[in-house]
Amino acid sequence: MSGSEVRDAMLGTALEMVYVHGLTVSLDHISMDAIVAASGVARSAAYRVWPRREEFINDLLLQLAASPQASPVVYDPPTLQMALNALIELRDGLTTPESRRKILIEVCRIGAITNFEDIRQRNTWQTHMALSATVLSYPEEYRKELQDAINQASSSYVDGMAQFYEAMGLALGFETIPGTDFRYLAAVSSALMEGMVLRSLTVYDGRAGLPDLIRTFPADPFSTGEERDWNAAAISFTSNLLALARPSGDITSDELDERLERVRQAIARIEAEAEESKEWVTR
Repeated sequence: MSGSEVRDAMLGTALEMVYVHGLTVSLDHISMDAIVAASGVARSAAYRVWPRREEFINDLLLQLAASPQASPVVYDPPTLQMALNALIELRDGLTTPESRRKILIEVCRIGAITNFEDIRQRNTWQTHMALSATVLSYPEEYRKELQDAINQASSSYVDGMAQFYEAMGLALGFETIPGTDFRYLAAVSSALMEGMVLRSLTVYDGRAGLPDLIRTFPADPFSTGEERDWNAAAISFTSNLLALARPSGDITSDELDERLERVRQAIARIEAEAEESKEWVTR
C-alpha cells in the first residue's frame, strides 16, 4: 500500500471507531495497534507513516475536527422541522406583536425540549465536546492547528444556524436588537445549549441535593397565560432569545407564505449538509 492508502485506511477506521464508541479527553482508549488490526494495514507500514503515536493522534484529531459528524450540531434537521411545523400550526395567530411573541415562546419551548433530550443521547455531540476539551491540555506544537480546525467547524455551524434563525425571525416578525445579528444569536444560543447539556450529564444529576436539570414541570415562565411543560434548557434558551430579539413590524398573509418558504429553504440546506456528512464518513 502507498503512504496515502495507509493514511486513508488507518484514519478512516479510527474515525469509524470514534463515531461508534466516542472520544475521551485522555485519548488513552485509542490504540494504534488495534486500529492497525481493524484496518488491515501492515503494522510496519503504519509506523512508517507515523513513527510516533502522537503524530497519528494529531492527524486523527484534525480529521475529527474537520468531520461534519463531529461538528457541534446542536439543532439537527428533525428538530428544526418540528419548530417549523409548530409555527405552521400556529400561523393563524401571527397577526399582532403580542400573539407573535406568544408563538415565538411556544416554538422555542418545543424545539429546546426536543433538542435538549436529543443531544444528550448523541454520541457525536459528546465527541465534539471531548475534542474541544482536549485542546486545553494538548501539546503546544499541535494545539494551534487543532484549535483552528475546531474553530472552522464551529464557524460553519454558526453560519448555517444563523440562516435558520434569520428565516424564523422573519416569519415571526422579529429582528435582533441593536449591536447584535442573527449570527451572534446563533453563537450564543449554541453555547448556552451545549453548556446546559454538559451540566446535565456531568454535574447536576439530581443527587447530592443538586437540581435535576432534566426534569420537566408545568409552568408559565413568560406570562403567556397558558401553563405548559418546561425544563431548565427551554427556559434558558427562550430567555436568551427574547433578550436578543424584538418585534420588527406587521406581516401580511402573502408575506407570511414567502417567509415560511425561506424557513423551509434554510432547513433544506441544513438537511443537505447533514446528508453530506454521512457521505463524508464513507470517503
